[in-house]
Amino acid sequence: MIAGVILSTAMLTAVFVFASSLQGFLVRSTEASEGDWYMRADQVSQTKIATMEADGRLSELDAAEDIGYARVNSANSDKPYLFVTGFGKEMYNTAAVNIVEGRAARTSGEIVIPEHLFENGRIHYRIGQKITLEVGNRKAVRKYTSYAGNAVARGSLLGQSIEYAHAKEKLTGTKKKTYRVVGICERLSVEDYNAPGYTAITVPDNNRNARYTVFVKTYDPGDIYSFTSDLVPSSVNYTYNDILLMYLGASGGIDEMTTLLVAVILLILLIAAGSLLLLYNAFSISFADKTGLFGMLSAYGATKKQIRTCVLFEASVIGAAGIPPGILGGIAGIYTVIKIVGKKFAAIFTAGSNITAFNMQISWGFVAAGAGLAFLMLVISAYLPAHMRYRVSVKEAMRRNAIPQTVKAKRLKTSKLTQKLFGFEGVLASKNFKRDRKRYRAAIISLFLSLVLFISANGMIRYLSDGIDQQYGTNIDYDIDYMSDVTHAGYEKLKDAKDVTAGAYYNAYTMKVKKSLADFSSTDRKKIESSSFPVSKGKAELYAGLIVMPDAQYAKLAQKNGIAAADDSGFIAARKVYGYSDKGTESFTADISSARSEQMTLKGDNGRQFTVKVVYGSKLPMGSDAYNTLVGIYTSRSNAENLLGSRYIKNAKSNGSMRPAAFFRSSDPAVTYSDMEKICRAEGISSYAIVNMQGQYETVRNVISMIKLLSYGFITLISLIAAANVFSTIATNMLLRRREFAMLQAVGMGPKSFKKMINLECIFYGARALLYGLPVSLLLTYLMYRFIGGTYSILFVIPWGAIAISIVSLGVVVMLTIWYSMHKVRKTGMLDLLKEGSF
Repeated sequence: MIAGVILSTAMLTAVFVFASSLQGFLVRSTEASEGDWYMRADQVSQTKIATMEADGRLSELDAAEDIGYARVNSANSDKPYLFVTGFGKEMYNTAAVNIVEGRAARTSGEIVIPEHLFENGRIHYRIGQKITLEVGNRKAVRKYTSYAGNAVARGSLLGQSIEYAHAKEKLTGTKKKTYRVVGICERLSVEDYNAPGYTAITVPDNNRNARYTVFVKTYDPGDIYSFTSDLVPSSVNYTYNDILLMYLGASGGIDEMTTLLVAVILLILLIAAGSLLLLYNAFSISFADKTGLFGMLSAYGATKKQIRTCVLFEASVIGAAGIPPGILGGIAGIYTVIKIVGKKFAAIFTAGSNITAFNMQISWGFVAAGAGLAFLMLVISAYLPAHMRYRVSVKEAMRRNAIPQTVKAKRLKTSKLTQKLFGFEGVLASKNFKRDRKRYRAAIISLFLSLVLFISANGMIRYLSDGIDQQYGTNIDYDIDYMSDVTHAGYEKLKDAKDVTAGAYYNAYTMKVKKSLADFSSTDRKKIESSSFPVSKGKAELYAGLIVMPDAQYAKLAQKNGIAAADDSGFIAARKVYGYSDKGTESFTADISSARSEQMTLKGDNGRQFTVKVVYGSKLPMGSDAYNTLVGIYTSRSNAENLLGSRYIKNAKSNGSMRPAAFFRSSDPAVTYSDMEKICRAEGISSYAIVNMQGQYETVRNVISMIKLLSYGFITLISLIAAANVFSTIATNMLLRRREFAMLQAVGMGPKSFKKMINLECIFYGARALLYGLPVSLLLTYLMYRFIGGTYSILFVIPWGAIAISIVSLGVVVMLTIWYSMHKVRKTGMLDLLKEGSF
């Protein structure tokens, strides 16, 4: 019984501690990425700042001086300015500034430039470069309504929260300022996406008439709304740090924290229900043996209140012995889990220099709540069976005969097939099962629950893993790609990045090709006909990619595929194409031809047609998986120039039907990716399109690992409760049938027959659980396959391994329980049991 209390308390404590740790991690990671402020207000005067600082609800206020806007030659017509702001040292933490290169500004002549000034605005400043800006204020030249619906008065000063108004605004009071670039930072999270200026950071000018952007925190996060309502004028634009307030529980709406709270409550209720049943059964065993004692106490004058006090005192002693170890066990278990998965978990939700450690965070209030809930379950579990026992009359209790149950003979009727298959012992086992069906039900439900959870969760995890492996795994033969407007010169610079082991550079021209349905196998023909590819007059229209590579690289590709120069016209095609069903719910691959080579007519973007002889190859170059939705046709640069002509190539570059791409292999993709970003900043190359495919793959694999851990951890917790319930229920029934067993042995049942009867009862338990559990498990597994298979092209597989493990585990739990019960029964002699006149 103490073990049950320890188990229940440990599980409740673990849930509370994990929820507390998760909330703390989410708060810290949000502060690292978004800043630790609760409310931000624009265009605030020094007088208003003094008023705010005098309010007793305020815990912290940081201010950034709005130095002004400077027009720059931005490629983004809606973002034509550089917004210069003055930060003190504390503001770098408040606004979560992440400097990726260089350092912070220390004087009024230094400035930190955001890297998206180049990515989005195509303006490239290098560290050490001096820039001269005409800095002034944005002023509305006439009244209008902003994009957010706010009325903007004529002559009003505009801040970062008001989008660029083009002819409706102008810069006034400009002053020439010269800065030296000392650092490059990531785009500030406090810069709204509709902001008209790229935020650049210097130090405050401390101008007496300056306006400020203030960042405010209150002692109680929930007070920030009333603080803002009382102290921020309606004419001032303000923004709440909604994500941080949500994780602090101060958002006041239904959000992710509400979802987390509901999940925690449901998990606690599930654990509490299982634990209550476990402890109830345990106390039932104890009080069944004490029925005679209760009767004796009542006969000597003990009142129900005194007996109740005795029962509750016993529960308190058990709680004192079990709850403290349970708390320590729960904390130790969560500490171990977080140590194992903390880094992976942090890497999933945070990135770069903003990565936040996922550490255990104990809220002793939550721990106390878990202990209190465990004690409450203990008291309820003790009170209910005790209440039933002291309702029995003193005479019945003295004879140790609990509440009798009468069962109709019709209900106990057993089929002749059972007798024929299992003999007399099987008939007895079947009758015992039917007679105590209510008691057995708890054990069967527990076994059913564990079986369904384990098999269906195993299927879900397998399908997710197979799908992720298919998308990111073995098919992808590169680690990093750059599928944007990268030149060959830019590719050569990126190829020099750290740890790059191989690279490939292509120009891909998008075209169309019509393929006869007769070229496909019967299976693939059905896929094409039911796909999103247009089909008419027995032909399917597919997209094709003419992928151009250097001449030497193409020669190596031909040699790798065993294609002789005499057989090769200079075009090698991929045989497979990747597509979707017409509803877009399932993906597939199809072989476009079974021939070794064929003539193929390509239709270009301007309607021009090119007929080429293609040889199908089985070994494709690096990066071929990026073109698997096209009919990939690989050729050399000289072949492409001869086929297309300079005019077509020039037009294709300008209209976007030709896209360059670079692919890289690396011994350390994370290091290479970081070094490539630095090269891009130094060489004026956009780093926006660099994608660390292995990094994405690892992130997704980390998610799968977390799902596995949490799923199997949850299943283990529920299974422990279920196993304990099975143990308690079966053990209770066996111990309550001691007199029955003694009578059977007294009338001549031998040890062999007795053992056969008990084993058959084990089989009936397991068979009933399997009868209900396996169909439900397979149904849930199939539903998960249908759901996940719509995203990934995977096959439905029955999880035989999980089923086998479940069956073996089920049998072991039942057999061990009955073995333990029989061991306790044998310790009492047959004669003593018959003399007891009861159980």
